[in-house]
Amino acid sequence: MAVLELAGLTLGGPHTAIIVPLTGADPGAVQAQAEVASQPAVDLVEWRVDAFAPGADDALLADTARHIRTTTGKPLLATVRTGSEGGHFTGSPEDYARLVATLAGLDDVDAVDVEYRHPAAPETIASAHRASTAVIGSFHDFAGTPSLDAMVAHLEAMEQAGAQLCKLAVMPHNPEDTARLLLATATRSRDAHTPLLTIAMGRLGLASRLCGRDFGSCASFAALDEHGSAPGQLPLDDLAQALSIVRHAER
Repeated sequence: MAVLELAGLTLGGPHTAIIVPLTGADPGAVQAQAEVASQPAVDLVEWRVDAFAPGADDALLADTARHIRTTTGKPLLATVRTGSEGGHFTGSPEDYARLVATLAGLDDVDAVDVEYRHPAAPETIASAHRASTAVIGSFHDFAGTPSLDAMVAHLEAMEQAGAQLCKLAVMPHNPEDTARLLLATATRSRDAHTPLLTIAMGRLGLASRLCGRDFGSCASFAALDEHGSAPGQLPLDDLAQALSIVRHAER
């Protein structure tokens, strides 16, 4: 499996990394979540900036990122998820590019998520590269699961667009959909030069969250509270325990 180094964390290493999203709508809520995310089971923190205070200025963004990093001691991924891919951001392409570029330029942000099909993606990826900030390319389908060939093509296109980690999340409607997502991961991982992070959401996608590494996925998301950031995320303690059992079985 290809790897990506982020502030001492190896994504694509021997174990599935655990990522937790911070979805608080204001600095106080984010700080409270960051305190929970400081525990050893967490490997990477994702700050969902699209859920944060609308219109936050650059100073508030920088201050919040600094508090997250200081509190958790974990690498920080900043994400601006648009409405079309399950998030809250509704601004223009220019607004999206400016916000992600601002986040990429912050000293306490190690990576930014970029929806690779977004109209501003080429400009946004280029600005992150100029800031020496890693790019996680992403594609989300909350309605269904594309064909095997389409999912492999999405993962390949993200890498070609300049992503250093490629993320694909889909919604299964039957067990075959989850199996197809895992097969797409295994197929693409043979040729990928970046780590992959693939997820089948919802109850039917549980296998992808627990056993994804066997198919080429480097990480899994856990929820800090009852909300999470996507359907099917296990609570942090449950995911950590389950992955520990999986690791033990692999010895």
